[in-house]
Amino acid sequence: MNYIEYKNRLKNLDLNNNKFTSLVGIGNSTPSTNWRVKDEVPQTIGFIIELLEALPTEKRLVLVHEKLKEKMG
Repeated sequence: MNYIEYKNRLKNLDLNNNKFTSLVGIGNSTPSTNWRVKDEVPQTIGFIIELLEALPTEKRLVLVHEKLKEKMG
């Protein structure tokens, strides 16, 4: 997956970069610093996005909300 596809797929999931990086536990600048420059997203990140896409919308929204809530303490 290239960087543009990554951004588009996040948008389709109603996620932005900050929410996604917090959800998966990586730095906010990692996508723009590393992935955009290389125009390549790691396969593990692509796999996480595929899993999120496979969830029904309601379940995905609840999962993301709960995980982000846990991270915020």
